[in-house]
Amino acid sequence: MSIVNLACANFAFPLLPFDAALDLIAALQFDGIDLGLFAGSSHVDPEETLGNVRSSAAALSARLRDRNLVVADLFVVPGAGFEALAPNHPDAAERARSRGRRISTLVAPVRDVCSVPPGRTQSISGG
Repeated sequence: MSIVNLACANFAFPLLPFDAALDLIAALQFDGIDLGLFAGSSHVDPEETLGNVRSSAAALSARLRDRNLVVADLFVVPGAGFEALAPNHPDAAERARSRGRRISTLVAPVRDVCSVPPGRTQSISGG
C-alpha cells in the first residue's frame, strides 16, 4: 500500500459532476481522494455501486488511474442516516439487512481503508 501524502474528498464539490470533481482534485495536485458513498446524495451511489461491485470497482479504478489518483479512504453511509443498514448495528435483524458485506468487497479492489459510521449512537446520560 502506498502512502497518500495529501487527499481531497470528492464530496467537497457536491455541485460538480463526479468526473469534474475528479479533474479538479487532480488539477489541484492531490495524491488521493477520500471517496464518499452516501445514500441519496453523492457522486457515487451506494445502491448502484454495490449492485455490481466488480464492474463498479473496475470503472472507478480506471477513472482514478486516468488522473493519477488513489483512494485514501472510502467513506460509506449506506442508509438514510448513520443507523440505517450499518454493518455494526446492535440489532441482529438490522445487521442482516446491512450491505456491509458488499461494501467490503468493493473496498478490496480499490483500497484497503474504509470508514463506516457506527450503527447506533447512545447519549452519555443513557437516554
